[in-house]
Amino acid sequence: MLLRWDVETLVTGLRHPSLLCFILANTRSLSTEAAAARTREICRNLQQAIAQLRLQHWLIISRGDSTLRGHFWTEPQAIAAELGPFQAQFLVPAFLEGGRITRQGWHLLRTPRGDRPLHETEFAQDPLFGYRTSYLPTFLATQAEDPSLSDRIPVLTADNLETAFTTASATSDRWFVVDAETPDQLQQFANRLKAAVLNHGHYLCRSAASLLSALAQLPLQPIAPQQFGQLNPQHRTGVVVVGSWTTISTGQLEALLEQPQVAAIAVPIEPFVESDGRDRPPLAEDLDRQIQQALQQGQTPVIFTERQFHACASPEQQQQLSRAIADFLAERVCALPAEIGYLICKGGITTNTILANLDAAIVELRGQIRTGVNLVQLPASHQKFPSLPIVSFPGNIGDRHDLVTIQQILSSAS
Repeated sequence: MLLRWDVETLVTGLRHPSLLCFILANTRSLSTEAAAARTREICRNLQQAIAQLRLQHWLIISRGDSTLRGHFWTEPQAIAAELGPFQAQFLVPAFLEGGRITRQGWHLLRTPRGDRPLHETEFAQDPLFGYRTSYLPTFLATQAEDPSLSDRIPVLTADNLETAFTTASATSDRWFVVDAETPDQLQQFANRLKAAVLNHGHYLCRSAASLLSALAQLPLQPIAPQQFGQLNPQHRTGVVVVGSWTTISTGQLEALLEQPQVAAIAVPIEPFVESDGRDRPPLAEDLDRQIQQALQQGQTPVIFTERQFHACASPEQQQQLSRAIADFLAERVCALPAEIGYLICKGGITTNTILANLDAAIVELRGQIRTGVNLVQLPASHQKFPSLPIVSFPGNIGDRHDLVTIQQILSSAS
């Protein structure tokens, strides 16, 4: 996984024997304009790296959120402008392991009470990326601000899959929504897409995690989830950071705070609402003191933002607030003592911001510690935190006790 995207780092990543090379861009924390600019910068450098390595067969995945939050139109458009045209573009937001499926073009969340359209969930109320429909052709047309686009986006099933690969486009304007309810269904699409790429096809996908698994068909990870504690062989105390404020995250946080030997360290939101930021330095000093005290007492510091959501006057101000809080949390991580045994980050933007501030170009993806929850490891050469295991726990997945389970696994060297 690459945390930088200069040409040299991209070449290093593409030379790695892994079938997948992740570039952590953290665009969901950016405005539309900034996300497009960052995406185009990455693609320009990627074009140079591909040419330098003379790669013949490659596929671009714009990795998106399975709950439809993010720049679903802007980022693929930016990629197409630099690396296109593409013969076809595919929207594949299914995350089967997390119960997010696509049926007849509708993106649904599986619940104990039945399948529920995503636009009826809390994720559709996101203050920055909210939406009113989870019928994906209409969702994408709304993102593009082109209502007529919806009628021009076919939904691919097993019956009409071949239509996406028989007629080429010279303008990168052919979009398809991919139905995916089962692993077999997604694997069929992935196999056909790989065959087309190996036949010099040029395609772009906007997808969640499940498509990557189907494309790569990776073998069993070398370390079983319950054995990740071996990455903390000295049983050192770790640190947990929870920035996500979804209902799922809050429930997981509550369960963790019920455990013995954890220290709750709350980060108030009010100092970040103030534009001059004069209250932040004393807050940082106080929190660093609390963290240090907890570690000295053998407790696991659990640093979390206040659960009450603060609504700003505009989307731009909302993003500025989100970035300010994420940057502040990342600074607290950088100030941690070098002796910590692990780091668990809850929330996508929180995790990405923390990783980006750890002064490393590349981290090694070691596998999943729970379904959809990746564990990466800093290089052994890292100046402050050599070989530190870091859990990237998205805010929109997991059951109530997953955060507890992960903390317990990493606290054990068994």
